Amino acid sequence: MKFAKIYRAGRKPALQPNRELMAWRPERVHGIHSPIPGIVRKFAALSHLRSPDYRRNMDHFTTSRLTAERLHEDHLADLVALHLDAEVSRYLGGVRSAEVTKVYLAVNMGHWDRYGFGLWALRTKDGDFAGRAGIRHIAVDDLDEVEIAYAFKRTLWGQGLASEIADVLTGIGLTRLALPSLVGLVYPDNSASRRVLEKSGFTLERSAMRRGGEMVIYRALRDQSSPPARA
Repeated sequence: MKFAKIYRAGRKPALQPNRELMAWRPERVHGIHSPIPGIVRKFAALSHLRSPDYRRNMDHFTTSRLTAERLHEDHLADLVALHLDAEVSRYLGGVRSAEVTKVYLAVNMGHWDRYGFGLWALRTKDGDFAGRAGIRHIAVDDLDEVEIAYAFKRTLWGQGLASEIADVLTGIGLTRLALPSLVGLVYPDNSASRRVLEKSGFTLERSAMRRGGEMVIYRALRDQSSPPARA
């Protein structure tokens, strides 16, 4: 805990707890209806998302093993290669041509311009392209929702990177952006992504028809009694 130095007339300087820091508690931030033990501690570990410097710059962030950069034109070639991988695209609605990915990139860059957040390109600490992930508005059953989404190169599967990025995206959405909720959409047979969402505090809500097939919707809620992070 950080301490503030307090001076009183005629008395020696004393160290007193910083009341502003003491007022914040992890249980006031997580806002997740989850049966998974330890989820509060996960979001407590993301408390750096509340810092003024972090809030001012949404273009970049880092995790323990990844760096994230706001999506831009220079990422097109990497995205094309990612979307042409049939295994990667299996749960993304199918393989996308270079032209389709070019439109995809333009749409998601426009999302950044409109909302101030969106998709990031991900790289390993060595600088190699790893995938893409982010927070974006989508329509589900004619309702506006904000989802977390991610896709990694096949060579990086099975290393826990999806859970790593999902934890951070959930913290950004519910704590930093103070969104009332986030959703995750997955195909029913995508057990790996379902586990990732559950570990990040999402709970199964319902099924929906999207992308020509049935999908299941997971949701994480921000505690409505918690004040939003200050800008």
